[in-house]
Amino acid sequence: MDKILYSVSEAAYMLNCSTASVYKLIDKGILPYTLKGKSYLLHIDDLKAYARSKVNQYKLPYHR
Repeated sequence: MDKILYSVSEAAYMLNCSTASVYKLIDKGILPYTLKGKSYLLHIDDLKAYARSKVNQYKLPYHR
């Protein structure tokens, strides 16, 4: 079975950003999370959706 919940540091690695950036995304409500004790856990589907939204936002213009 594949892992589906990731820590903030793992999410930062996957998104190629800092843990501070992940915490900002959590605080802004952009990345949903669940808590296990004091640790934030992020679902892989939410991380993938966020990454896809950023790729689509920065698509290069079509050139012929």
